Amino acid sequence: MLLAGLSTGHKVGLGVVAIVFIAFALTSSFLAPRRRADFPGKNGLSVFIIACVALFAAMIAAVAAVDKAVTAAQSNAITIGMIVAFFSRAGRTLRV
Repeated sequence: MLLAGLSTGHKVGLGVVAIVFIAFALTSSFLAPRRRADFPGKNGLSVFIIACVALFAAMIAAVAAVDKAVTAAQSNAITIGMIVAFFSRAGRTLRV
């Protein structure tokens, strides 16, 4: 699936989650070690791991939600196509 095929809402949702994920990654890799040499340290390691797992889960959930919405739209299109095919085989005219 291409990015161009997504609706604007899906693009914005994925973009926001991606920006947050990327900002966290860049901050934790470049800025935090510069301020604190022992980053994340003994006390902050558990918080850092929880934040990493939470952001990873958010990104996976966003992609899954977009996939579910796109798949639902495709299945509706298939259903409408099947209905049109049924009426055309029966010799009836279907007016939409």
